[in-house]
Amino acid sequence: MLTHFSIRLIADTDADAALMFVRVRSVFHASAALLLIVSRVVLLHCAARRLWFCASAAVPSVTACEAIS
Repeated sequence: MLTHFSIRLIADTDADAALMFVRVRSVFHASAALLLIVSRVVLLHCAARRLWFCASAAVPSVTACEAIS
């Protein structure tokens, strides 16, 4: 009886550890995906600002584009 309980306890602990590993990996993947999305949004925002700034009529386009670069 004690041996059966010990084996089951070890098996349950291994299953919990495996489940925890899957959860940690899922959280890591979700964080990486969120970071990728945020970086893409920032890049698109910067590109849009650059286009708006270069196309602005108030500043000559050559000077504006050189100032950003």
